[in-house]
Amino acid sequence: MAEQAVLFAHQAGLPVAVFRFGQTTMASTGYAQSDTPPQLVFAAAVQVGMIPQGFTMRATDDPADTLTRMCTDISMNVNRRFTIYNCCNNAPSYRAMQLAEFGLDYPEVPYTVFKRACQAHGDASPMARSWPLFDHFAPYWFRGSETVQTLPVSDRAIREDCPGDINWPGPLTRYVRYNRWVREREEEWPQAIPQLGVSLDSVLKQARRYARDNGVSFDTTYPEWMLEGLARLVEGFNAPEAGLLAKRIGHCVFDLCRILRNNAELAGERMRLPEIGRQPIERPVFIVGINRTGTTFLHRLLARDPRFWALRAYEYVEPVIPDGGYATVVGTLRDPRRIKAADVFAAANIVDTLAGFHHAGLDEPEEDIPILRLSLKTWVFATRYRLPEYERWLEESGTREAYHVHRRTMQHYNYQRRACHPGHEGQWIFKMPTHLMELGALLEAYPDALFIQTHREPVEFMGSWCSLVERFRSEISEPRPRKELGTEQLRAMSRMLDRAVEFRRSHPELEHRWHDVSFYDLVRDPIAVVVGIYRRFGWSMESESIEAMKAWFWKQREQRRVEKRHKYDLADHGLTREMIDEAFASYRDFLSGSGRRASLL
Repeated sequence: MAEQAVLFAHQAGLPVAVFRFGQTTMASTGYAQSDTPPQLVFAAAVQVGMIPQGFTMRATDDPADTLTRMCTDISMNVNRRFTIYNCCNNAPSYRAMQLAEFGLDYPEVPYTVFKRACQAHGDASPMARSWPLFDHFAPYWFRGSETVQTLPVSDRAIREDCPGDINWPGPLTRYVRYNRWVREREEEWPQAIPQLGVSLDSVLKQARRYARDNGVSFDTTYPEWMLEGLARLVEGFNAPEAGLLAKRIGHCVFDLCRILRNNAELAGERMRLPEIGRQPIERPVFIVGINRTGTTFLHRLLARDPRFWALRAYEYVEPVIPDGGYATVVGTLRDPRRIKAADVFAAANIVDTLAGFHHAGLDEPEEDIPILRLSLKTWVFATRYRLPEYERWLEESGTREAYHVHRRTMQHYNYQRRACHPGHEGQWIFKMPTHLMELGALLEAYPDALFIQTHREPVEFMGSWCSLVERFRSEISEPRPRKELGTEQLRAMSRMLDRAVEFRRSHPELEHRWHDVSFYDLVRDPIAVVVGIYRRFGWSMESESIEAMKAWFWKQREQRRVEKRHKYDLADHGLTREMIDEAFASYRDFLSGSGRRASLL
């Protein structure tokens, strides 16, 4: 009736419009009012230690400031064409999230049981004065969130009539910002704030749910060695050395749950599509230079050639499309995985954290980190977090299993690319410095692999690398002495190159599969370096590919001219040139013995 009255006024010539809102309980900054229905339920759940069945983190919850800014921009647009505006994000997410996935493992009970527990607290219950409201709406609010990709709502009017950008933070981003906002104002917040923790039992409970939801066996999906890796990670997260920030613990739990969920979804897809297990991965190329030696640049440069298939960042975050519609959306803006990946990027603040160090983009090729993380037994965790006991375990047991997971996962991606590009067989190209630690395991999984190793003076990459590790650890853990970080990373990086040197010395019969690249040559003349790589491996080079590489190179060069680059000093982390040269003596001797040191360093 209200809308009809406004539309009647519009027909009479008044400049009015109808703005339809969905659900909103917070702002995009994380600010929230403490007396909204979801907040009252959440506060009551913390008080009684249980939640009503069907209560989830809603995906459809639009930030108030986004809505008001949109309404203002549209109202001030004298050229607006529409009268009715559906002000909501019609592609909010395609996955419902449980409180337990953020470290809040409360038992689910029927609404009536939850109500009795709350009423036992009398007027002290956050819901004490709202029972008529909840009694009426409980059947609708507490029925669980269904997994959706889009809502049946047209957003054409807001897209065409809103002159400003419309930013819809995803549900994960909203939760992370809300959690941070509340915890930074703990003394002012009127309700109890739960103490989050990383619980192995809770995470395993979610893993069982993922296996059940995807119709796969828990024991097959999560073998014993993987569960041991999970247990050791949880132990490491809870150890004092990790120093996890309270406002980031929920994010760590969700990260583990996302890995477990992806494993279950991959297992489910493999069961539905047995042809995935027959996908060949032939002569893959691995760029294995140590960190900060131009590996990202070379990886993305080579990926401009259509002969190569490289995984984009958003594919890593979400390996599986729920409905399996790969043929029509892979590589396009319509791929639903981009929405979830954008949410993960924003929640983790990846772009800002890596600014000046590494350009992160949804559609750019990225490192193999997410594939290796699926194994829960990989060195990449020891870089992101401080986990000395977990590292010691990896030293003793190795990470052979991670590379079998890598290959199995790549068979899924190979199937997806074939569905999208029928008749075309691409050569996969990967990039990951920590492959240097486990070259034997990598070759066991990929017996015909080819390697490109980039080289740079250790005294130059160590300062840059320590600065980067310090930056991204500061987002998730308490600061530690900088000299301690320098010592830790000098050991880790020299160990990585020592392992690679030992392997190459032990396997001279494989040297024809290696090509060494100087960081300095790559900076001076990248196309000449590419030509040398193609010549080494006998690949044909098309003029269109060269032009695509040149165009991308010049675009990057212009971007770097305006970027603020990070600055670092070895002394900040207690390192000297002499210490570094000594730590990397074996690596430098190897290059000298092969006659390549002068040309590469």
